[in-house]
Amino acid sequence: MTQAFPVMGIDEVTREVIDGIDRGDPLIIPGRLVRRAWLAQRLAPGLMRRFIHRQVAAVYQGPGRAPLTDEALLEQR
Repeated sequence: MTQAFPVMGIDEVTREVIDGIDRGDPLIIPGRLVRRAWLAQRLAPGLMRRFIHRQVAAVYQGPGRAPLTDEALLEQR
């Protein structure tokens, strides 16, 4: 299984956090890809939920359970 998001080094995270503090940002999210995912979740939560569901379903290997379909996910609500 591969990483969903690239792993950032501690120096990179520290630099982004300190830059965010200096700018007075109320929310600091290190990493460009993670910031984009956060924004997508804010703008289109249903779309992101389906995207994440499909990502998990593609690799899920639970005990005796087949991956859920989109319809099954909607029925759980």
